[in-house]
Amino acid sequence: MSKVLLIASNTMRDALRQKLVYLMALAALVLTLFSSYIMKMDLGHEELKFVANFTSGALSFFGGIIAITSICQLFYSELENKTVATLMSKPINFAQFVGGKILGQSYMLFFFCLIIMLVGAASLVFAQYKLSLSPQEFLVGKREVIHWFGFASFGILQFFKLCVISSFACFICTASRSMMFAIVVSFMAVSASLLNYSDFMSGEGWILKACSYILPNLGIFEPSLSFTFGGFKCAEFFAALAYAIVYIFVFGALSVWSFSKREI
Repeated sequence: MSKVLLIASNTMRDALRQKLVYLMALAALVLTLFSSYIMKMDLGHEELKFVANFTSGALSFFGGIIAITSICQLFYSELENKTVATLMSKPINFAQFVGGKILGQSYMLFFFCLIIMLVGAASLVFAQYKLSLSPQEFLVGKREVIHWFGFASFGILQFFKLCVISSFACFICTASRSMMFAIVVSFMAVSASLLNYSDFMSGEGWILKACSYILPNLGIFEPSLSFTFGGFKCAEFFAALAYAIVYIFVFGALSVWSFSKREI
C-alpha cells in the first residue's frame, strides 16, 4: 500500500506541473466572473438555480477534459521516459503502478472539484444575499431554499463521476499505442455515456447494444444537482456512489490486465 501511495503522490506532483492546472484556476475564475455578471440580470428566484447549473456545467466540462487528458499525458510520459521499465525492475507490480496512477489522478480531481464547489457555494451565498435585499413582489419564480448538505453531496458524486472517467481513460491508455487515439476514444466514449441508455437500445445493431452495457451511464449522476434545492436523498446518493465505485474498480482491474499484456 505504501508503494501505491508513493506512486500516487508522485503522479499528483507531475499532474500539477501540467498546463491543465491553469485550466482549473481558469474554470474557477470564469465561474466567478460569469456568476457576477448573472447577478445583473433580473432572474428572480431562478437566479439560484442558474448559478447551481453553471457550477454543475463547470465541473462536468472542465473536469471531463482534465480527467481524460491529464491521465493520458501522465501515462504516456512514463512510457516515453522509460520510467515504467525502471519501476517494473523494482519490487513494484502492475497493479501497484496502475493503482497509484489512478489514485494520484483522483487527488488532483478532488482539488479541482473542491475549488469549483467553493466558488459555486460563494456564488450561491452572494445570489441568496442579493435576493434577500430585493422586494418579494419584484421577484419571479418559486422561492428556493439551498440545502448545503445536499449541495456538498452533489459535489461528492461529481468527483466520483470524474474518477470513473479517469479510470476509463486509463484503461484505454493501456490498450492503445497512441496518446491522441486514447484521448479521442475516451472523449467519444464519455460523450456516448452521457446519452440516455434508451438512445442506445433504440438503435439497430449489436454494437450500440453492447455499448449500453459496457459503458458507464454517466447520466445517473446528473439528478444529484436536485439535492441542492430538493434536499439530500440517501437512496439515490448511495446508489450512484456504489455505481461509481464498482466501475472504478472494474476499469482499474481491466487496466492492470491490459497493461500486463503490453510490451514495455
